[in-house]
Amino acid sequence: MEEYNNTDQLLHSLSQFIAKMNRQFLDKKEDDSHTNLYFDPLQGALLSHWLKTDIGPILFRLNLIDWSFEFLDSNFKLLHRIDLQLTKLSDLEAYITYGLELIGLDKKGYADPMHFQIPDYHLDDDVLKKNNPFQTQEWMALRSLANTACYQILGSMQSKGEVRIWPHHFDTGIYLKLSDHVNLGFGLAMLDDNWKNPYLYASAYDSQGESLSINPEENVLAAGKWITTENLKGAILDMREVKYSQEDRLQDYLCSFLKIYLSLP
Repeated sequence: MEEYNNTDQLLHSLSQFIAKMNRQFLDKKEDDSHTNLYFDPLQGALLSHWLKTDIGPILFRLNLIDWSFEFLDSNFKLLHRIDLQLTKLSDLEAYITYGLELIGLDKKGYADPMHFQIPDYHLDDDVLKKNNPFQTQEWMALRSLANTACYQILGSMQSKGEVRIWPHHFDTGIYLKLSDHVNLGFGLAMLDDNWKNPYLYASAYDSQGESLSINPEENVLAAGKWITTENLKGAILDMREVKYSQEDRLQDYLCSFLKIYLSLP
């Protein structure tokens, strides 16, 4: 999955420009949810929240099909477009602030650093070229699958929630209440120190936000495995299993960990 991982890292870097746009035009929330974004399979794009501006609601999106950043009004009419083809990542902030100025929006503070840091993927001086269609299509397919899995869990639990991508770790995720004493964090994570490939994760927490321990020997998963690392305790499913397995590993995994977590006292 090397090509997918490379695409993940590039889009993680590009998503920071959307997070900054959210910060620029939305009220701050303590959980940082104002900075997160959404992958829309229908548009083939990463989307900001609807931004509150002096010229009305604005959407800022990364169009993965046309390989551009775009400002759209409330009717999805194009206001300004920034072509990424043959553009350096290090030059993008200047182009975006110019775009803000061009359509009459405040650019002051947009370029300020975020309050968190992402890994340095050493892409700043690379010339951006439209991704190989296989890379783009694979990334969109797996993130769309993650969206679907998240909505399946929300639907199964009859729970309201939004499926969002968080710009810090770039995971597609949800957080919901499973029972009076158990909360669930679920999503698709990038390749990181927890696992050797991109993976789905499911972690249970008590009402104080502390991770709940599971005895793997007494709670066998139908698919995936239990892991305990410094940053994650829960059930994971390697995306290679989802991609290459002939069996329906994803559904087995979802049903399995839900049944186990719902049985917790």
